[in-house]
Amino acid sequence: MLMNELACIEAFVTIVDCGSQLEAAKRLHQTGAAINKKLAKLEEKLGVLLLERDNKTSKLTPIGERYYHAYKELLEKLDETHQIAKLDKAKPKGRLMISVNRAIANGWIVPHIENFLKRYPDINLVFDIAEKSSDYVPGKQDILIAPDFIQHENLVRKNCFITRDILCASPQYLKQQGEPEKLSDLHQLHYIGLCARAPLNTIQLSDNKSLEINQPYIRVNDDQTAIELALKHLGFIFIKEYEVIHELQSGKLVEILPRLNKNKTYIAMYYHYQQYIDPKIRVFVDYFSERLTRT
Repeated sequence: MLMNELACIEAFVTIVDCGSQLEAAKRLHQTGAAINKKLAKLEEKLGVLLLERDNKTSKLTPIGERYYHAYKELLEKLDETHQIAKLDKAKPKGRLMISVNRAIANGWIVPHIENFLKRYPDINLVFDIAEKSSDYVPGKQDILIAPDFIQHENLVRKNCFITRDILCASPQYLKQQGEPEKLSDLHQLHYIGLCARAPLNTIQLSDNKSLEINQPYIRVNDDQTAIELALKHLGFIFIKEYEVIHELQSGKLVEILPRLNKNKTYIAMYYHYQQYIDPKIRVFVDYFSERLTRT
């Protein structure tokens, strides 16, 4: 569509909105003659009469009313597109609050912060760090990074990586106690229970595989402390795989009954739906989702 045609369409829609050619000319900062000329060009191109008009007023013809609604929607869509383009070019800046648990923050976000801020120096990052993944609280955080159990209307979800709930312990502990061959063998081992899990005494590996532990050997409300206790050969833990990935890769911890650890979940980024996404939210989600996806 040529710019001249758009100008004619704008003139037509503005005449209808204002009620007369004279008022349309004032709104568009043009002469009445220019407005009338554009309307005439549009009618000539379409081969129909859009407006019945006299010197003071204008009235839509039946076909003109149909064109008016179609052109009105077209101009609104074009305006939305222009707004998106403006925001896309806008410099990301301002306060950006991220809610995330400690393990994801330290393992996947912190290593990339320096380069991110070099690229976007006008963003003021604020981290809300929790031991357990937070829920989304409208108006509190701009972005929430958490497992994909969050249920909230008007949230956009960007999946980052898949993780599992796994059983693990140190090789030394399993050598001393014997490595379990079936789920019930875990009753013979010391369970280091994480209080953030509910219920604490239930180990749920899949929809049809679970085990009730009568009494954890040690209860702890901090994931990192639980990992350290396992590294000290004091028992086994049931934890998200991403929290112990480095210990597993180094051999300091080993997975127990891997064939049973089937439950998988996405770690995702969540942010409130906006017609025009804030540039600082957009660049953070794009930058870090790409890096988290590589894990």
